[in-house]
Amino acid sequence: MTGTHAAASPEQAATVAGEYACARAWAALTAAHTRIAGQLSNALAQACDLSINDFEILLRLDHAPAPGLRLTELNSAIPLTQPSLSRAVAVSGNAAGCRGPVPPTTGAAC
Repeated sequence: MTGTHAAASPEQAATVAGEYACARAWAALTAAHTRIAGQLSNALAQACDLSINDFEILLRLDHAPAPGLRLTELNSAIPLTQPSLSRAVAVSGNAAGCRGPVPPTTGAAC
């Protein structure tokens, strides 16, 4: 044994190799996500004049069961502050023909 570190056992070496492979896979996944999100953002802006957030809002509202989603449910999925999300829902909902916000006591978005 040289230095202060003992030789790694085969099990430790396999664990380190597996962790390294996992880290490389994670880096590849995040790079692919970033690239695809950028392409989607450009395509939505050019074809529909929508941002990614507008698209996410409309998609989630379209797939929500009746009577719709609460802003807090949207807020957990859309990376906006609550006031920004409220404005975005109002604009996106009006553009999509939503019936609009329901009374504030229920907190539903659309």
